[in-house]
Amino acid sequence: MAGFDVVPEPLRDGGTRLAEAGDRFADALETLEATLAGYGEPWGSGDLASLIGPAYRQTAEYIIGCLYVAADEMAIGGDDLVGMADAYEAVEDEVAQMFTSISGQLG
Repeated sequence: MAGFDVVPEPLRDGGTRLAEAGDRFADALETLEATLAGYGEPWGSGDLASLIGPAYRQTAEYIIGCLYVAADEMAIGGDDLVGMADAYEAVEDEVAQMFTSISGQLG
């Protein structure tokens, strides 16, 4: 049977960095939203503007919403990796304790 080795610390570090990247991405999106709102309605107020404005707002809201979902998923994935590292470490500690106990009982 083929096995694999998991080193919890790099997994935990990677998860932490991924979660932080997701948080920074969400912060950048907030800045983007504020910047876009600061532009007001540069398309004007004519007949064409009455078509452009709603289309722009709906499209921008949809895209930014999708990007927020991506940022959240990055943060959640990072947290999951940290949890995975913790779980691997806990299992390794438990198995080591079991072998120590069995070894002590065998003398």
